[in-house]
Amino acid sequence: MSIKETVAIVAHDSGGAEILSSWVLRSNYNYIFVIQGPAKSIFLRKIPNIKIHDLYDAIKKCDWVLTETGSATDLNYKAILTAKKKGKYVVSFLDHWSGYIGRFTRNNISILPDEIWAGDIDSYNLARLNFPQKVIKLKGNPYWEDILENFYREKSDIRSDDFLYVSSNFDNPHREQDYLKVSDVAIFGKIIKQIVHYAHASKNIVITIRAHPSEDIDKYCDFTSPYMNVLCDSKSSLVDSILRHKYIVGTNSMALVVGKILGKTTINAIFEDGLSTLPDKYIDHTIIVNINK
Repeated sequence: MSIKETVAIVAHDSGGAEILSSWVLRSNYNYIFVIQGPAKSIFLRKIPNIKIHDLYDAIKKCDWVLTETGSATDLNYKAILTAKKKGKYVVSFLDHWSGYIGRFTRNNISILPDEIWAGDIDSYNLARLNFPQKVIKLKGNPYWEDILENFYREKSDIRSDDFLYVSSNFDNPHREQDYLKVSDVAIFGKIIKQIVHYAHASKNIVITIRAHPSEDIDKYCDFTSPYMNVLCDSKSSLVDSILRHKYIVGTNSMALVVGKILGKTTINAIFEDGLSTLPDKYIDHTIIVNINK
């Protein structure tokens, strides 16, 4: 009888947490969980009653380590560094299509895992370009597979022209967009104006704000707009929120990809001096938002 390997699962950011938690549900190992930040609620929703461990204790007890690649904290970087020092094999699962080198770098020092997993062909090709000496494997995206198996609707029963806005929490001090000098609320107001102009929406159109898992929805509660009726959604799952709306709006958000998978119309709101970091096939329309006016 073979003994199952024990894997230390390390996650903080929401996008990576969705992927790793779905991978756990589809795999057959023993697990030690090192879960922090927005990842905690995602894992507990999908895998109830898990026990959360200290990073160093988990790496000491595991056979190998699997991290996500979010950059909101140093958790993944510390996990890779610690695993290397302890002689443990470490794998990182990519969850986006940008900033790959920076995800493994702190204070100008890069620490790479032994192996990198990509969830789609676009991230796989980018990883091979950025890390030509590393083992790169195309694994498929278990989170997307869950969505397709459990939530996909070929024809949505939504008949409205309502919008869902998925925030990226640019107020977060760890954001990559350090050049932004305006708040998330101000950015949302500018995006609304562009949506109205773009979609020729009338005043009876509703836009629902879905806060990023790392931010408090309350900061939007006092926002009003002469262009749209504004609601807030803090209780529904991302998939449920998306299914109730026709248009999904955000800035380089993974939620736009989920929206496209679910057959919705996706709108990527890019700042005038920024770039789209999502593959074109997941975006129906792009609008340019001038945040300095």
